[in-house]
Amino acid sequence: MIATGSTQEEIAAIVGLSVPTLNKYYFKSLSDGAAIIRGVVNLSLVEEAKKGKVAAARLLIDQIEKGDASAPMRRARRAVQAQVQQTADSQPMGKKATAHAAAQTAHEGTEWGSLLKLN
Repeated sequence: MIATGSTQEEIAAIVGLSVPTLNKYYFKSLSDGAAIIRGVVNLSLVEEAKKGKVAAARLLIDQIEKGDASAPMRRARRAVQAQVQQTADSQPMGKKATAHAAAQTAHEGTEWGSLLKLN
């Protein structure tokens, strides 16, 4: 649903959960949902192109030539991360969350900083 533009608040209301509960138990689905859908669509395009469907082949080639087939996924992931961060900022972090947040930037300012690039 994130992939189609629904907000976390809308999704939470539809499934009957609070936004924090939705984030806690379904974060992976929220963050990777667009990628999964995009992958399914791309596989369908490949299959249709193999069958000789010219329109599917053209669309697939256009995506490959642009080299930007994953841009919508990155935009969706950034939007979800921003919403999660906004929700997290409004709630106190626990021990594990604090340790995880510290680990994400532990390499910065060290000799490891140029070697470790986190996505």
